[in-house]
Amino acid sequence: MFLRINLHHPFIDQLHENKNDILCVLNEKIVTTQKCVIAEHTQTEEKYGGKLGIKAKIVKVTVTENGNFKKDENTVLEIPAPTAIAYGVVELYIKHDGQFEFCLLSEKQGGFEKENTERHQSHDSVLHDTLSMYTWDVVDGVKNDSQQRKAVPCNASLHFLMQDITHLKKQFLILERLPTDQRQELYQMFCENLYDGHIVVHLQTLVEEICSGYKPNLTILDDLSPSHKQKALHFLHLIEYDTHNQNLHQDKVDILFALHLLISALDEITDSALATLGACCDLDLLPVLCSLPNITSDEGLCSRTNPLLSDFMDLGRFQIAQRLFTFSNLKLEMNEHTVVAATTTAPGFLPFILYIAICGLYALKYSTKEEKGLDEC
Repeated sequence: MFLRINLHHPFIDQLHENKNDILCVLNEKIVTTQKCVIAEHTQTEEKYGGKLGIKAKIVKVTVTENGNFKKDENTVLEIPAPTAIAYGVVELYIKHDGQFEFCLLSEKQGGFEKENTERHQSHDSVLHDTLSMYTWDVVDGVKNDSQQRKAVPCNASLHFLMQDITHLKKQFLILERLPTDQRQELYQMFCENLYDGHIVVHLQTLVEEICSGYKPNLTILDDLSPSHKQKALHFLHLIEYDTHNQNLHQDKVDILFALHLLISALDEITDSALATLGACCDLDLLPVLCSLPNITSDEGLCSRTNPLLSDFMDLGRFQIAQRLFTFSNLKLEMNEHTVVAATTTAPGFLPFILYIAICGLYALKYSTKEEKGLDEC
């Protein structure tokens, strides 16, 4: 019998709010056995050599145990007993089904396992081929440096993403073909949720369980706030998931996998970046952001006179897009004649994750017939 962790427990949900948090087991600690006071005493010492007098400030720190302490106005810290002053912990690596392993070796890192994209290979080879180049869907979004550099080159033009965006457009094409009402409602729902990172985590959990072939435990929705529960149920309604029988019609599977790709990318983005992406959606900056990789040269430059960059001529809009890029280890700069779009010195795989989100939202916003003539995107 395997021990499992309840991944739907409210405490685990709180851990997911900060992607850097991990679960640990306390195996030892050091505590004080009696009150301890740390005091600082200062005195001035004068030394004379020849005709030169030098004054030096000497700081002495003393620690006095309980019972022998004499109150001093210079006391800066008092530690009561028992106070833990050091810990020893073992990190846990938690699998998607709740099973966990102890990270006893120094090279083994704790965290939460993400869904392996290879599970979806039979459903969509394009998705598997694209993501396997980056393997970004990993524990806490951490890979070693060599893999990061291989995936996304440093100080490189944004144009390097163009080939992968072509694959993404094929994957998200099914979203563009959705009925207009359904597509626009999904887009509006995502835009609203970009300002609330908590609901993105809950949606990711639901979609991942459905895509993995599990029946999600919908009772966990009762633990959510009323607004979050309503949003989660509304999403399931939009994808036509039967909450009563807990199944999805076979002809909706490809739609769900496309949305899973989008939500997984959003789940990897920080709350600050999500909110900034939401502002870009509100300002209708998705077309220019989506077209940047194609119109940027191999040197990372594109002319300010390019009509596709007209939205960037407003300084306020440009600065919001620039802030979004900064969150994703990309740099966006504008000078007198050109706009520069490139990766930073340590991009990791955040640039690609950002463009998964941008392309997915763009597909929901504009159908094939409504692309506003932006063939470059």
